Amino acid sequence: MTITLSGQLLLPSGLQSGRLTVQEGRIAQLEPLPSADPTVLILPGFVDTHVHGGAGGDTMDGPEGIRTLARLHARHGTTTLLPTTITNPWPEVLRALRAVAQVIQEGGAPGGADLPGAHLEGPFISPGRLGAQPPCAVDPTPERVAEVLATGAVRAVTLAPELPGALDAARTFARAGVRVGIGHTRADAETVQVALAAVHQAGGQSCATHLFNAMGGIEGRVPGPPAP
Repeated sequence: MTITLSGQLLLPSGLQSGRLTVQEGRIAQLEPLPSADPTVLILPGFVDTHVHGGAGGDTMDGPEGIRTLARLHARHGTTTLLPTTITNPWPEVLRALRAVAQVIQEGGAPGGADLPGAHLEGPFISPGRLGAQPPCAVDPTPERVAEVLATGAVRAVTLAPELPGALDAARTFARAGVRVGIGHTRADAETVQVALAAVHQAGGQSCATHLFNAMGGIEGRVPGPPAP
């Protein structure tokens, strides 16, 4: 199948009038044009690593909920996403991760965004910084970390670094290729710095989960997670 679109192409140099030809799902040709419709923007698909739901579907709803949300976000320009869990009783968290793995194994969501894996946002978060998360937070024990990794679904995790066992968990996730996000935490800047160093020393990648939200800020005497 061949698709041709004309409009404003978003290129490394900026917006440029042009024509894009796609064949069998791949870019076949980019052609500059003297002018094109200024209201039509042609740009790469968005990647969203923190998506709980959409169109009535939710990551916690199982395979059909995951497929539903993937299709909704694809219609609005997101071509890759990580279905994201919410803090629930432990068996429900595992069930959601296994559902993501099942959808991937069964070929993803036809007509939906690509699903390379899940974002485990909770339950390894601070009970004192739940935000909108239900009160089902638990510590990241080695056994629990092993269980979630065994699902084969987790690509990103949100972790409160002050929790018992969090430092070892961060290293384990990093070694498994899981990006470690600092979030939903009461940690101070020093604790966060130690956790980030552990992740990087283990060869992993780090980030913040909704920076400044559900965590301390930048204060003169007690700097919070954003300070590092």
